[in-house]
Amino acid sequence: MARPPTCGVTSCCRSWIATPRTTWPDRTVVCVLGDGDFLMTAQEIALSVTMGAPVVFVVQNNAGYMSIRGGQRKQTSRHIGTEFSRPDGSPYSPDFAAPGASFGIESWKVSDPDSLEPTLRNL
Repeated sequence: MARPPTCGVTSCCRSWIATPRTTWPDRTVVCVLGDGDFLMTAQEIALSVTMGAPVVFVVQNNAGYMSIRGGQRKQTSRHIGTEFSRPDGSPYSPDFAAPGASFGIESWKVSDPDSLEPTLRNL
């Protein structure tokens, strides 16, 4: 499976939403991040609600902390604790639309690439 390149920085995208939102209040901020990154900084969902910021979070679900995994493999030729899997090795994935909904934010789950653009255009 092909994966998009990563800059190797985790838990930062949502931390950066305040600056563009306050600098350009008439623009919508789009934050594209991985699922591992999304799980690290939930407080930014609350911040976007508090600021009344129309922030769009696009969560790419690759079932793990892949930038951390890449660093581990580069340094040690192995990885540990970077994939979202159960004790038996089967993968799992949380419902990433649920946290937004729990904060009162409209949330959607897009399961196939062809549905992403139409979903974003309807926001």
